[in-house]
Amino acid sequence: MIELIDIFYVRLGAPDMAAAEDFATRVLGLQVGDRGGKAVYLRSDDRAHTLCDYEGDPREQTVAFEVRDAASLDAAASALESIGHAVHCGTVGECAARKVRGGMVFEYSVGVEAIADEATRRPRQFGFEPTSLCMWGSKSNFVPM
Repeated sequence: MIELIDIFYVRLGAPDMAAAEDFATRVLGLQVGDRGGKAVYLRSDDRAHTLCDYEGDPREQTVAFEVRDAASLDAAASALESIGHAVHCGTVGECAARKVRGGMVFEYSVGVEAIADEATRRPRQFGFEPTSLCMWGSKSNFVPM
């Protein structure tokens, strides 16, 4: 069994970003954490985001799990491969350029940082690349142009 620390975040394609943000904030009570390109990052706790809605196909879904350390990450990969799931350890660039249509992507992370001071934290706007899903502003094929 994979030993998870937490569900890190969920990323969902949304055809209507205004409706997705309205639902997440008004109905679910989430807060806007950051914005980047055609994505809004929503918060439910002290992390930068727990839900990312981005303009895209609603069949495109990603869930990211947090594990304790690099050894746990390796153990998770072995467990998934042992039951027939392909695993690829990608670079930051590869992660930004991933593209899946009509499927579910599972991501695993180590070292998730919490927001230290809620009072001074301000939402970030990532503007380097309009289609980026990450803090580095990497070009992504995951979000339609």
